[in-house]
Amino acid sequence: MAEENQIQPLAPATIYGKSDEEFANLKPINNRVQRPSSKWPVYVLAGIVFQGMVILVFCTAVLRVETPKVRLHAVAVKSLEYTASPSALLNATVVAEMSVNNNNFGRFRFEDSTVAVLYGNVTVGGGRISGGRARAREDERWNVTVEVRESGGLLRESGNFSGDLSEGLVELRSYAMLVGRVRVMKVVNRKKSAFMNCTMSLHLTTKQIKHLRCR
Repeated sequence: MAEENQIQPLAPATIYGKSDEEFANLKPINNRVQRPSSKWPVYVLAGIVFQGMVILVFCTAVLRVETPKVRLHAVAVKSLEYTASPSALLNATVVAEMSVNNNNFGRFRFEDSTVAVLYGNVTVGGGRISGGRARAREDERWNVTVEVRESGGLLRESGNFSGDLSEGLVELRSYAMLVGRVRVMKVVNRKKSAFMNCTMSLHLTTKQIKHLRCR
């Protein structure tokens, strides 16, 4: 009875060796946390710089507003009457081809205006310019009828007028100003004034305009 109650010792556990494949499949207990790449701030900064450059180019090339240019391309004489003595007289009707050059990326809408014709510093004629618009990056052309009327008043301002009529050559100057607004993509709406200043020579015998120059 005493022998049956004796505690029998436990048999030692059998240890089996692991194959190389089993070792390969074992994962380390303490895995290291993978750190994010240290280059991502560089990528973010490069993206911000690129975006800024795109915005800068867009604002410089598209949203920049330039003053449109008004030009006088040709002038045709429709009627002409003149005398040098006993009193200086000049009556002429001319048709002027004008244009406004709009280099902006938005339309230029201008108001009604006038074109003036001057001899020296004295206005001797003019015509009416109807309001209109020039589309983005385009030229808008139109014709203006200009009346030139002078019957002696210039003799008080300039003694050369009668002599110019006798020689058959009268130097004239034309001036115009178009006031309007340039609107780009409903973002920019800016007021602009376009100026024209041209000189020309009226040949009385041939009834032609020559040496037309604008600046």
